[in-house]
Amino acid sequence: MVFTADTLNALSRQDMVYHLLRMHHELEQLKKLIYGARSERFIPAQGDQPQQLALLPLQAATATASMPVTTVSYDRKAPAEKSEVVPHPGRNTFPDHLPRRREVIEPAGLTDAHRKIGEEVTQELEFSPGALYVKEFVRPKYVMDGQPGVVVAPMPLRPIHKGIAGPMLLAQSAVEKYVDAIPLYRQIERYKREGVTIAPATINGWITGTCELVQPLYDLLRTTIFQAPYLGVDETPIKVLDKSKKGTTHRGYMWCYHDPGSGVVYFDYQPGRGKESMKQILTGYGGTIQCDGFSGYSSMFGKKEEVTLIHCWAHVRRKIFDSRKSDAKNAGQALEYIRELYAIERHAKDERLSPDEIVKLRQAKSVPILAEIESWMKALLPTLNPTSPLTKAIAYTLPRWKELVHYTTDGALSIDNNAVENAIRPVAVTRKNFLFLGSHEGGTRAAMLYSLMATCKKHSINPMQWLADVLERLPAYNKGESLTELLPQNWVKK
Repeated sequence: MVFTADTLNALSRQDMVYHLLRMHHELEQLKKLIYGARSERFIPAQGDQPQQLALLPLQAATATASMPVTTVSYDRKAPAEKSEVVPHPGRNTFPDHLPRRREVIEPAGLTDAHRKIGEEVTQELEFSPGALYVKEFVRPKYVMDGQPGVVVAPMPLRPIHKGIAGPMLLAQSAVEKYVDAIPLYRQIERYKREGVTIAPATINGWITGTCELVQPLYDLLRTTIFQAPYLGVDETPIKVLDKSKKGTTHRGYMWCYHDPGSGVVYFDYQPGRGKESMKQILTGYGGTIQCDGFSGYSSMFGKKEEVTLIHCWAHVRRKIFDSRKSDAKNAGQALEYIRELYAIERHAKDERLSPDEIVKLRQAKSVPILAEIESWMKALLPTLNPTSPLTKAIAYTLPRWKELVHYTTDGALSIDNNAVENAIRPVAVTRKNFLFLGSHEGGTRAAMLYSLMATCKKHSINPMQWLADVLERLPAYNKGESLTELLPQNWVKK
């Protein structure tokens, strides 16, 4: 709203306060996007009260109907008492697999009369820069007197036919780009420091060749994950060059699917975000899908009996947390409720409860709190300004209530979709380092490597070791052989 003399006269003091608070909230959101941390932890301060704008009466800024506020309390484990003097735990020991290089330093002035009784050993962690080297395949040639022809051993199968890169170098380039977010042009500059010039077309060919080799694994990963009974789903935008759009980039989307049961992550690149994009991959799926409040999910799955749609409490908490600046008291009450729900989930995780035990715990503890939250929100909503951030947060929550409370009926379900959001984070890191992907085909290749690398991470597997191993083994696999043992979740280091 633009404030002029006429509009100022027409507005009541209370309306002006609401408008100013809303603009203040929007400004805070913009500042948070630029400078702020992403933490949504809520720790109420003693006597936490709504923040007021200066020069305005407190009564005007807080003029809302009084509502009874229920205080939620729960037992928190008391921290262990600390002694006055805490002994230093010492340095962490270095892993045994790291090679040791000993440097013996003898004292000056030793004579034959000195006898060694022991030694002092001090360790430091050092680094030896990775070095390129040339691997030569030498195949001696033989002839037999009186016999025609030459006897020579066949060349071993290589990842890229007639390519100059070996499996480990191919793996390093892919992992640096799709795990460490180091663009290829920066890799080229690093190779130049080693005195090796690699053309951009060559290193791009390495990525393409790598993807052609792992394509069957990517397809098998897709078949595996969509047999899971429960999936977390999220999507994130990514800029892509498009020849049909000169002077600008296309807004593509990386869709991420996560199976908490098997720890499999699958990325799928699609040019858009609409329902048609989901149909490409989710048609025929039957199970439980956890997602955010994007309307595309409900329009596609809302009426399908074979699909159960559930939503995420982390999204609710985020919206309420963002409304604290304009209504700290009510937002704080809502966050207290949600914090209690998460305390129950932490207890279940800490105690390593079985799915059946988790359901019993949620039915006994979480369900009553959820009922109280619903009643409290329904009673509070009519008293709030229609344009306030908290109003929008509650208006987001209540229509999705059935999907938000469904997690209490199954111990295998999660209260939120944070696992898939963590899996999709490498794409967000990529956006900060890459201006765009080169093409829609490049988006598909990126999705392929993101999938395999993220699944490695879920299973605590070194992605470079895994990729180097499979790139060495894949050329020798026949088309009829099963590749299941090469998937990250099944891979065993030899």
